[in-house]
Amino acid sequence: MTPTLIVVLLLNAYLASSNAICVPGSVPNITLSTNYTLTWDECLNPQNCTITNYIINILDEGTIYQYQTNSSVLTFNVSFLENCKKYGFEVHALTDESVLGPSVQLLAETSLPEGYDLTLGTLNSLTYNKSIQIDWNLKSINLDRCISYYRVVYWDENNQPQDYYSASKNFTLANRIPCTNYTFQVNAIIVNPDIQGPIAEITNVVFAEVPAVPKIALLETTETSVEMVWELEKYATNHCQLLFLNITTAGLPTNLTYLEIPIIDNLSRPNVTVNITGLEPNSVYVSQVSVVNVGGASKNVTVSYQTTDTYVFDFIQNVL
Repeated sequence: MTPTLIVVLLLNAYLASSNAICVPGSVPNITLSTNYTLTWDECLNPQNCTITNYIINILDEGTIYQYQTNSSVLTFNVSFLENCKKYGFEVHALTDESVLGPSVQLLAETSLPEGYDLTLGTLNSLTYNKSIQIDWNLKSINLDRCISYYRVVYWDENNQPQDYYSASKNFTLANRIPCTNYTFQVNAIIVNPDIQGPIAEITNVVFAEVPAVPKIALLETTETSVEMVWELEKYATNHCQLLFLNITTAGLPTNLTYLEIPIIDNLSRPNVTVNITGLEPNSVYVSQVSVVNVGGASKNVTVSYQTTDTYVFDFIQNVL
């Protein structure tokens, strides 16, 4: 390598070092205010670079959105962001040589919008399988993310109010007693800051269920009659008012084929005694029995019986 070439290379290296890239410092005091304004201070600039712009990066669950302002503007409106959601914010200084400075990252959550409304728009009930489900929605569905939880208060006509806190927009009471009247109150709650929405109420939530089949407690026959004693479903398991005990028996006179025995219902629900007369001696009968309440009729229970033989009874008397 000739001496002249060596001198040229050394001169180029010196010029490159004397014209080093100017890198701006970081941007301090990045802040997100409650009015959705991102602010910051002028960047640190120890090399006295010429700052032309600020680059704003907004990080949203792995996606980066980039915006730009002039160097004289130290604020940026982010009201287009979703309410009550966490974002990452970076602000970089950009020089006239298109050199981007470093930035710290601010993790911040957007606030409630001005004029927010935590009123419930709907509150509905659904009953199934001895369960009551209520569900609701906010009137302003864009505030769903802001809610910490919902407070549910419920009671029936016999119990004190009970509280439940739900992170979802529904609540279920399982294994309820039929024909028990419930009231529900629901309101939205935000923990930070401490805000409670207005209470919505739904009343007269009740469901009916047909009774269980009756149970035979006693059955006695004579030569021309049968006495049945039927045990009814306990009030504690089904509050629905009992109306009738229905008995259908084939082979009887028309006025006895179908019997509808009124039930005077109360908390004790005593057994129901039924006497059917006009039967033929030494005959087999089959009766279908069901119970009816305000929710409908139970399944039928079948009972068969045989009247006694009047001739056998007479024979025994004559022998004696």
